[in-house]
Amino acid sequence: MTQEDINEVMANSLKRWQLEHLVFDGGNIESARRLIRLLQAENAKLKAQLTWRPVSEKPENEERVDILYRYKGNKRLIPFVGEYSPIDGLWRNMLDNIEIVYWRPIGPIPPAPEGE
Repeated sequence: MTQEDINEVMANSLKRWQLEHLVFDGGNIESARRLIRLLQAENAKLKAQLTWRPVSEKPENEERVDILYRYKGNKRLIPFVGEYSPIDGLWRNMLDNIEIVYWRPIGPIPPAPEGE
């Protein structure tokens, strides 16, 4: 396999995984290490999106997020899109009589945390 073949395989792999913004600039070890670090950072970011956070950990910015809530007195968790305002520390556009339990950045809905 030539260096051009390696570069093409890497470019196609990055495109396949929609990571074209990461650059593999040749076949040397340092370039490969840099790419691995970038991929690890991207992986950590994606994992964070799939992690439910307890409502006690508030979002840092005003953003729309996925939430899991339950009606007060009920055990069933229900997914919903909510919005949090760090300025006044309030969840916006929420229904009455609900208890917000978890939140996470908007994305594919992972299973509820264990024990729920």
